Amino acid sequence: MLFVVMVASAIGFIATLTVSIVLALFASDPPWWGPVTALGVLLIALIAWFLALSMCEAAGYLDGEEAEGTLVEVTADDRMGPESNPAYDMLLVAELSGGGQIRRAAREYPREAPLPGQRVRFRHNTRDPEDLDDILFLGFIDGTVQRPGDEEV
Repeated sequence: MLFVVMVASAIGFIATLTVSIVLALFASDPPWWGPVTALGVLLIALIAWFLALSMCEAAGYLDGEEAEGTLVEVTADDRMGPESNPAYDMLLVAELSGGGQIRRAAREYPREAPLPGQRVRFRHNTRDPEDLDDILFLGFIDGTVQRPGDEEV
């Protein structure tokens, strides 16, 4: 299904370029609807492409394990501009069900600043403790902050 969406998006993009070039080169008086149609097809193709890309990323973690972890370090990147939410580089640690710990890093754009000690959910494919990029961030569990040494209830 994802492959079909991506191929259809690519075909739509190529068709848009072809129609635009043919109309620009060979029509002495191009119709008014030519550029409008080309822009519409291009926008639909781009939206479908980006939706398929996000679905592909999530599909890559379907067989992975879901885990809960704790944010250890949070760094804000304010270079995004005043109109957008800042990006946060987060380092998190999770206990595995079979024993051991894993560390993962994620970059997210939440509305509120995450805090060290905050609980998060994510998916991962490997049990390698230092594979920082193996993460599909699912979100924050709640707004409570758990400090080291606090007991879970």
